[in-house]
Amino acid sequence: MTIRVSRRMKRKLGHYSLASAEASADIAIARRHIRRDSWDDVIHTLLHEMVHQWQAENGMAIDHGREFRRKAREVGVEPTARRVVVRDDVRKRA
Repeated sequence: MTIRVSRRMKRKLGHYSLASAEASADIAIARRHIRRDSWDDVIHTLLHEMVHQWQAENGMAIDHGREFRRKAREVGVEPTARRVVVRDDVRKRA
């Protein structure tokens, strides 16, 4: 499992990728998220992606369904996928 910073992510704050034959599972956090937002927001995103990791490790679908929302609340994360993203000096919903 790798946690990396992505310079390419423009529309997402974070992303969990399943392991494949070529690569291990990883969590990517958008570089601009780290640079522009508070550490509390970045940690929230990391925990959100870690809940997706938990889903994968327990054989669940990776989604924002009931089990995701339950686990997110358990670890103290707002169980929504929608967050404000700053892009090109315009605030948009992600």
